[in-house]
Amino acid sequence: MRVSIKTDDRLADDVVHSHQALALDLWRGQDFTDRNRGRAWSWVPFYDGELDDTPDTAESIAARMNRTYTLSGDEQSDRDAMKADPAGQISWLSGVLAARIHTYPVWQDRFFDDHGVRVDLISEVTSLTQRALNLRDKTDVLGPAPKGHLRSDDEVVAAYIEKARVLDRGMDAALERLQSLDRYCDIVAGIQRRKNKYDWMERANSIDDLELLIDDDLDRRQSDSVREAGTMSEMLAAVYLDTLTPITESLTLAPVTE
Repeated sequence: MRVSIKTDDRLADDVVHSHQALALDLWRGQDFTDRNRGRAWSWVPFYDGELDDTPDTAESIAARMNRTYTLSGDEQSDRDAMKADPAGQISWLSGVLAARIHTYPVWQDRFFDDHGVRVDLISEVTSLTQRALNLRDKTDVLGPAPKGHLRSDDEVVAAYIEKARVLDRGMDAALERLQSLDRYCDIVAGIQRRKNKYDWMERANSIDDLELLIDDDLDRRQSDSVREAGTMSEMLAAVYLDTLTPITESLTLAPVTE
């Protein structure tokens, strides 16, 4: 299966966005909420009792999603294997798209809530990943095409083809859902571009054209005044210096006689 979705938003190879980490943790059977969560008493070096989870709050959930995560060596290996699996590609790319949407500044705007068009990205990644995991498991159960004497058994071959078609339809449905998320991402990107244009125009329109024209006229008048003053200064200086010459000559000391 080839997935015609844009490539990852690149970070360092061992760093992922939160929604990618969510997809990876679900794929690996790990609890994503264990990331970026403090545990009571864990700061005490000598405390060896049970570490109760600090209850999640809206703030802690937001903090968990508004950051990136550095993957361990095992996590990087599992991510690479996930991206190489047909069903895993769907899960991984759902995380990529969700992360891209989440990082647009406009995504924090109430526009999406006020108009009821905000997609729950965590739920979407979770649902797509669970669907991908189910397809992966069912594909593993079906296994490769029958071999040996089973290959010549019409009943076995017919059953295999039917099950394979069901799984293919499931993959197509999951891919269609992923492509819908991709289109939604493009829409959010378009809204971000329009918001950028609006903000730029609003900033540019805050400039008072009349005020600039008045300042321009005053600057030009001042420039003319300065030029006239310079010309006048040059003329007066010449006259002044010419009148000084006879005075200077009259002040020249004559020879002293006794």
